[in-house]
Amino acid sequence: MQGQMAHFVRYCHAPEPIPYAIDRYVNETRRLYRTVDTHLLNSKFDYLVGNKCTIADIAIFTWANSAGKLTRLSVTMAGPFYSSVH
Repeated sequence: MQGQMAHFVRYCHAPEPIPYAIDRYVNETRRLYRTVDTHLLNSKFDYLVGNKCTIADIAIFTWANSAGKLTRLSVTMAGPFYSSVH
């Protein structure tokens, strides 16, 4: 979802912005990060699955690390959510 969001927010060369696509992927990316953040806040561990780093943590690392660099998402990720996604 975040890759699709990046495409429509930053890289799409359409003559005009496509609001439906931008809103859809920004909102879905926001929802997914909120889900991960909620899971981490309610977990006893600092990892997505159990008490050790797994492929799930590795898979999300680069996406979470680059999230703030995306224009729409950096605004979206401000606020009380996403404190655990780091």
